[in-house]
Amino acid sequence: MPLLLFSFLVASLVQLVIPKELLSRWVGVESGLKGIIVGTLAGLLAHFLFSNFRL
Repeated sequence: MPLLLFSFLVASLVQLVIPKELLSRWVGVESGLKGIIVGTLAGLLAHFLFSNFRL
């Protein structure tokens, strides 16, 4: 349960820090291969952080 609350907190902070237009350019419909790569790297980073630094 604490991990879920932490995930919601991080997601909220990301929405405040990164403008919606910038995020849309990175992983939006028209981002193409760059969007796939950015999404994959973000997923790998999240997996690494949550598997090595458990809360």
